[in-house]
Amino acid sequence: MTWTSRNVEQFIAERGLQGRVRPMPENTHTAEDSARALGTDTSHIAKSLLARLSPGRFVLCIVRGDKRLDRKKLCRAAGAKRMSLATADEVLAVTGYPVGAVPPFPIRTAVPTYLDPAVLEVETVYCGGGAVDALLEVPTEELRAVTGAQVVDLSVG
Repeated sequence: MTWTSRNVEQFIAERGLQGRVRPMPENTHTAEDSARALGTDTSHIAKSLLARLSPGRFVLCIVRGDKRLDRKKLCRAAGAKRMSLATADEVLAVTGYPVGAVPPFPIRTAVPTYLDPAVLEVETVYCGGGAVDALLEVPTEELRAVTGAQVVDLSVG
């Protein structure tokens, strides 16, 4: 079963968080789409990327929208020899959400979460909101606390 923005809203309400899901009038599938819909730039967007380190071993990487995930940095941080981005089917199975809608929380399967420090340079970020026409607006310190993310240099660009 696919999770939706309702799962994100329920998680926020149950925990009394500051974050909120914002329905969007257009597709927010990519960081560029999200920034355009918000009238901001991609430095205010946080991408939740699921990486496969080996069969059955995944990590959720949160990277600012104006940066790219550096595969070598991720491998060093995770002690992996190689990595690839998860397939659309893997993303859905592990997170509960389709590609382009993955929020940093809640996700279906507990996996380690890495947060690039560049995300913390912005006070509030917009992440996948559980649907391709919704965004999660969340203070970065709350994002860090709720995900229990390890802050790791993961980006380039």
